[in-house]
Amino acid sequence: MLDFWWFTLALPLVQTDAVPTSGLDVVVGAWAKEAVTAAFGESSYAGNLRVMRKGPHLVVTGDLTLSCTVACDRCTAAIPLSLAPQVACVYSPISKVPERTEDDGAAGPAFPQDLPVAVEDAGEYDGVALDLADVVVESFEVERPARWLCGDAFPDDAQADSACAARWRALSGASEVAAPSPFAALAGWKPAES
Repeated sequence: MLDFWWFTLALPLVQTDAVPTSGLDVVVGAWAKEAVTAAFGESSYAGNLRVMRKGPHLVVTGDLTLSCTVACDRCTAAIPLSLAPQVACVYSPISKVPERTEDDGAAGPAFPQDLPVAVEDAGEYDGVALDLADVVVESFEVERPARWLCGDAFPDDAQADSACAARWRALSGASEVAAPSPFAALAGWKPAES
């Protein structure tokens, strides 16, 4: 008997009953394209996931990579973005999500006990099937920076940030960005006579 199954899924849904306790290896393939494209546009992505069952809970671990082009959050120029998240999540059926107690010192769902691997996040699923396309997109979304600027995409290019700022000024119609004087509020101040 094999220790684990090697699987390439044609669909992103993993039926809970189909996951052996020893685990299921999944190659991220074309089944994730629609979800990844909806979230990040045309991109290249790859990865391997391992899905393990612990009672009604599914533990998903693995490595993912994504390369895409996004708009700079300041000047809207197209810039590259690369992500490489490590996946370490446990998904519990909605009706069986363990809650943290006041002693845990945190809010939200608690991790089930005695998991086969260390996990960093908890999620929920319907208890019947887990959509791995959602797991892939969520992992990329969590890894994506809140703001991504030309200077972040090209940290070794000294001109990238100044060119980005010039494009932003042109887009906003501002000819020059002047820092307000810290003494501007005192411009009309006159000392009181005593």
